[in-house]
Amino acid sequence: MRNAVVIAVLSSAVAAAACNPFYSVEQSDVERGYRWIQRGSSAEAIATFQRSLAEYPNNSLAHLGLGEAFALSGQEADAVDMYSKALPLLRSEGYATPESANKEQTIGRRFFSYQNQGLTFPYGVEAYLHVRRGLAYEALAKKLPARSDEFRAAAQSDYASANNLAPAWDEPRTGLKCLDEPTRSECT
Repeated sequence: MRNAVVIAVLSSAVAAAACNPFYSVEQSDVERGYRWIQRGSSAEAIATFQRSLAEYPNNSLAHLGLGEAFALSGQEADAVDMYSKALPLLRSEGYATPESANKEQTIGRRFFSYQNQGLTFPYGVEAYLHVRRGLAYEALAKKLPARSDEFRAAAQSDYASANNLAPAWDEPRTGLKCLDEPTRSECT
């Protein structure tokens, strides 16, 4: 249930990306990577985003997409790393701002063409990123029980940040509840 909301958000972003929202080579690579994610092809998505980052190392959306692809493939530690790299880049590019929090945010939309829909994040890209990183930390806590407390604390911090940024979004609150009571019905 919890992942259903995140999957819906990702599907929304991927569906928008499938409309060819970008014209530059750099952003076309990002779009292509999101299409691979939409198809469930994590290996192709990872390769596409890595190629893009080799050429454009400061592309925030490529870092975010690579994090998504790593999470899809079960490589949560790499996903956390990419999400962590994406956040300051998104902030420096002006995408993660207080004004963009808790409301729908679209990145990459071009107004001169109906094809350019961009990537849409219903509660802002920063809140989305915190939730996704929190989920990756939770998965790491399950995979690596010796570090469970460390990863659960990191997940709790990310969910709390997302909750502060987007109080209308249920997913961060659910994440916090599930950390406290993992047997809840919405946590399975």
